[in-house]
Amino acid sequence: EDPPAAKKPQNSQSPRRTPLVKGLLTDLSNPKSLLFYTTVFAVVLNTNTSLIIRLVVGFNIVAVTFIYYWVIASLISQRRLHSYLVSYQRALSAITAIVLIYFGISLLWWISH
Repeated sequence: EDPPAAKKPQNSQSPRRTPLVKGLLTDLSNPKSLLFYTTVFAVVLNTNTSLIIRLVVGFNIVAVTFIYYWVIASLISQRRLHSYLVSYQRALSAITAIVLIYFGISLLWWISH
């Protein structure tokens, strides 16, 4: 029997892959992301769209999403920006809440008129 130090970890995934899989699952389960993908497909594709165009659009969405999240993760992981965001987290959350409430009220007003 191998000594305890020589045993493989129970999680066979590499440490770098686990965050990627978690991020992918988080994004795919996010209603806003699903709404974005559905909207893009609904606008760009129709019943007459060829298979090659559908594949190109699908690849572009995957590529743009990957690049977007990679850039965001790279920026946030920088120590200086991360400490700035943490120090202003409450203010940023409050501003975001106000903007989203405004958009929600505007949408309700637009629908009712």
